[in-house]
Amino acid sequence: MEGQVKQENSSSERNYMSQVNSDSAVIYRLNPDEVVLRIESYLRGGYDREYYDDALGEVRTRFVKTGDKVLNEKGVQSVMASVKSVLNASVVQGNFDEARFVKYCEELHDRLAFNLMLNKDKWGVLDNGTYHNVVGNIMSTVYPFMSRLVDNKERDGLNVIIKESINTVTGKGKSLLGFGGR
Repeated sequence: MEGQVKQENSSSERNYMSQVNSDSAVIYRLNPDEVVLRIESYLRGGYDREYYDDALGEVRTRFVKTGDKVLNEKGVQSVMASVKSVLNASVVQGNFDEARFVKYCEELHDRLAFNLMLNKDKWGVLDNGTYHNVVGNIMSTVYPFMSRLVDNKERDGLNVIIKESINTVTGKGKSLLGFGGR
């Protein structure tokens, strides 16, 4: 009897962890924050990292330099506003055909390129090489993320994850009460 209880607990724990992993996969796929942070880190030449300061007894933030700053603060804010208008969880759940996706990316590219060129002195763009790198690097990061919109691929993938989660929680075909099913 005790062995059976342990086995049931182990099975329940596996089902729970599988559900957590599936939920995490859904959240990860829909969350553009990592992509947005990579772009911002590139533009700023680093990122903020939290740490605990023992002497002060509080959490503090320090800037970790990863390279040279590409734009000044005003430029970073302006470019990131454009990026965040495109990279968000609502947009990722859209449905574009291939032609609309290409047009959407072209529009973003053109908007970034135009705004960078128009404001290059105000935003600290050093030269044309920097200008082209900024546009190219942002588009290289945005394009794969946004390609999830094409032909509803993101929703199809999420449907598979959700179905697997339901099957795991319900015991692969059993009802929620543990009997019956398909």
